[in-house]
Amino acid sequence: MRPIVVFGLVASLCLSEAAWSADFYVEGPALVDRADAVAMSRAASQDGHKARVERHQVDEDWQFTVRIDGFTDRDSAVKAATSLGDHLGVEMSVREGGEGESAGAVSAPRGEGVAPQDAASLIARAVGAHRATSEKVGEAGSLLFEYQRRLPDGEIIDHRWASRGDDRYVSLVVVAGDAVSSETRAVGEVGWLTVGEGQGTKSDRIHALEAIAHFEPAEIIPFILAFPSIAETRREIQLLEFDGESDLEGSATLMLRYDGDRATGPIALELDAKSYQVRRVIFEGGKLVHQFDDYKPLTKGLVVPARIRTWRDGQLADEVELRTLDPDPKLSDAWFSVPGSP
Repeated sequence: MRPIVVFGLVASLCLSEAAWSADFYVEGPALVDRADAVAMSRAASQDGHKARVERHQVDEDWQFTVRIDGFTDRDSAVKAATSLGDHLGVEMSVREGGEGESAGAVSAPRGEGVAPQDAASLIARAVGAHRATSEKVGEAGSLLFEYQRRLPDGEIIDHRWASRGDDRYVSLVVVAGDAVSSETRAVGEVGWLTVGEGQGTKSDRIHALEAIAHFEPAEIIPFILAFPSIAETRREIQLLEFDGESDLEGSATLMLRYDGDRATGPIALELDAKSYQVRRVIFEGGKLVHQFDDYKPLTKGLVVPARIRTWRDGQLADEVELRTLDPDPKLSDAWFSVPGSP
């Protein structure tokens, strides 16, 4: 017989009889491989238990455990833990607490205890959630885009990007840090760069456009604005499979996952369970992660995430606060003028 661990047993001897009405759950050992946790969860589900996989961050690594809810008394939880421990060949723990009270759980995939959903249907709903904003931005003849960027070295920079017809403008105003404020323009056939209080330097239009493109909406709101189109064209999106329910910082989400192949790396997509907006996209098993929070209409009904964070190799690399995305703005003529222009 495999051992079980019962938490809070000594303390429970001092509780009143009414306290025994608390709920209990069974938890498996911490595993480093998610596939092992999924296999354990499936085995428990096949035995008729309500099982799910939870993910916990320990230092910089992830660990996975299987949690089985639905026990109204300790004896039934102990019995189930004993049976499952013998069946699975592992030590099972009994803990006290209602469903969803597992402390420290972060983004807990629950796919193995939930009725499967159609991934294609979920992707279609996500496309619908983002299509209107994507189309309005793509069709705008003029656009004003303003945001603040915070970098790991402590630099804080206010950005203003604007387009009017084929002309482009971007300004970077340093709020904190050692960088230098600048303005770049691509007006007509001319490019113009001004750094600090300098008079500015003329360049060709192509080089100016290349520099300005790094700050445009499609670059700063990665994946979101392009999602309606890439959902129809990108193979890895079409191969996503439903991977269960989850929780991202207190919000219910739905996980979609593709493990990759020789041509394409793994990708995971996390959608808000109510709005179906993209909350997080994970590339290459976590080497690159974009998280999108606080969706709201900034200007004229364009709904975008007001906060975007990016992690590279587990380290926070970029944090952006969106302030303006206006497809019909009033733009200053000074932004689109260069010395010598009429």
